[in-house]
Amino acid sequence: MTSSQKDSQLKIIMSQTDYDKETSEKKLQEWDNDFIKVIKEFLNPNFQEKEKQIEKEKNKVVSVNQSIMKQLRHFKDKQNQSYDHYKKYRDYLKKEQEIMELNKHLRNQEILKQKMENDKNKKLEKIEETEEIIL
Repeated sequence: MTSSQKDSQLKIIMSQTDYDKETSEKKLQEWDNDFIKVIKEFLNPNFQEKEKQIEKEKNKVVSVNQSIMKQLRHFKDKQNQSYDHYKKYRDYLKKEQEIMELNKHLRNQEILKQKMENDKNKKLEKIEETEEIIL
């Protein structure tokens, strides 16, 4: 590794962590010049345990029947999740439609109310005019 590469890795480590240059160099050597692992260790000191667990799961010996059942469960879970998502979306659209209809109904009621008020005002005006004529 060239010195410019090492310097750039050290800069990245120091910018992403609160390590100083000496600590960064030490950690970089500890992780065989893999700066990503240095940063991962800083963020989560137990990150290797999770990787080991994942690796262990991959290497686990299972029978053909177990693997088939696992695939079926996985498939059904995905299918169920997809259906739930679809159902929620359908309910959302239905509620939106109901809201739109309610708003439309409210507007119609407002318009009717205004018409009634206008009619009432016209009748009142006519009554006032007739009273003036009579008087």
